[in-house]
Amino acid sequence: MKARFTSILHRDSRRGMTDLTTAKTTAGSPDIASWSDPFALFASWHADAKRQHAESASAMTLSTVDGFGRPAARIVQLRSFPSKLGEMVAQTETGPEVELRGFAFGTNTGSAKAEQLARVPFASLTLLWFHADGVPREVRVDGPVVTASDAQCDAAFARRRRDAQVGEWVSQRMGSAIADAVQAEADRVQVLQSFADESLPVPRPPFWKLYHVIPDRMEFWEARVGALNDRVLFTRATDSANAWISQRLMT
Repeated sequence: MKARFTSILHRDSRRGMTDLTTAKTTAGSPDIASWSDPFALFASWHADAKRQHAESASAMTLSTVDGFGRPAARIVQLRSFPSKLGEMVAQTETGPEVELRGFAFGTNTGSAKAEQLARVPFASLTLLWFHADGVPREVRVDGPVVTASDAQCDAAFARRRRDAQVGEWVSQRMGSAIADAVQAEADRVQVLQSFADESLPVPRPPFWKLYHVIPDRMEFWEARVGALNDRVLFTRATDSANAWISQRLMT
């Protein structure tokens, strides 16, 4: 699939897409296999993506399955992630306990994805970026999903724009059918009016939560010209968050 994607980019270059025959074979970065820390590698690629496309660098596809094994995918915003080994486990702010922190996203607990995760608490994330010279990069993150602590949820919600915060209150019944469009609009206006005083903070709705995908597999792929594409899989070796094994894969 990756080889086909690369050939499509080359074939469609005359329509404005990147011609990989003129792109650097290394995308200006070290060989993926030279990295021992998958989180540091992700942080480096994410920083590159933000320099090129800040508005979309944190967009990712979240894939879940329902109780019947049927997959569902949608685009969500990456809120935070560990930037190096050791950051996956953190001490709580209220005591000596520790909590896992992974690749975080927020959502309404009444949404389809939240309901699916409640039944099958595993997910896969996919991020696609284009380096400065047009070389495509893809990262996949797979693992179990846990709900963040209330303190983490509050902090993540507080960092959002005010209009996005208010929007969460508006979307309280996310995904439910609208029986009366007029009443639904009246309810929306009422919510907006309740937060009209911008001197007051918008509290986090109890139905908005932060979720962490705790990675046990992280796969990095980068297109190469005139050679095999670079594809490396990092697998968590044990229950330790800091023990990872890497292997190069065929593309």
